[in-house]
This record gives sequence, structure tokens and C-alpha cells, in this order.
Amino acid sequence: MAVKITRKSKVLWPACGTASTTLQKMRGIMFKKKFAPLLFDFGADGTSRNAIHSFFCVPFDAIFLNSGKKVVDVIPKIKAWTPWIVPKKAARYLIEAPAGDTARLGVKEGDALEWSK
Repeated sequence: MAVKITRKSKVLWPACGTASTTLQKMRGIMFKKKFAPLLFDFGADGTSRNAIHSFFCVPFDAIFLNSGKKVVDVIPKIKAWTPWIVPKKAARYLIEAPAGDTARLGVKEGDALEWSK
């Protein structure tokens, strides 16, 4: 299922995929040379419990959001094979976006994002 992600009614990503199943969450963007942004819901706020890695991934931007959908950390241009990527503040959601998207769209810590089908 794809969702539209907005900030202040402005569309940032019109078709963001969702990682809903355990397998989808485990795979994420691994093994993909090109990908659409992907939204994860970890089910609860956390830091190390919601850490990710970039094994078998092309460079990407990570946007971590808390349960209120407020951006709590933006990590741009994560390189492949980074073993431990943890948000600096507790996060429930993650958007994995193509490298450079956060700079191009001006996504920053403190932004409030929304999504809908």
C-alpha cells in the first residue's frame, strides 16, 4: 500500500511505500538499486530498539519521527554497510528515502509530517 506524505498540506512524496509485515520491515530497501520512499511503523517510540542498518543498500536518507509524526532526526546520505543507525531521540516511524531527498525537500528536525492513503 502506498501513502501520500505531506508537510503543511504540501506533498513531499506522493507515493511512499509501507513496510507492514515483518518480512517487509526486515528487507526494507535492501538489494534495490532504485526505490520509492518507504515508511516503517515500529509500533512504539524507541531509540536502539528501532535502530536500522544499511547492509546491501544504496545510499539513502533516514527520517525518524516520533508517535506524534514529528521529525526527531534526519540522517542524510547514509552509506552502504553502516551497521548501526540509531535515532538521536525516540522514534516510532522511519522513512527511508533516496539519498538527497531530505535536502531537496527541506525536511528537517521539528517538521510535522502527515500521511494518508
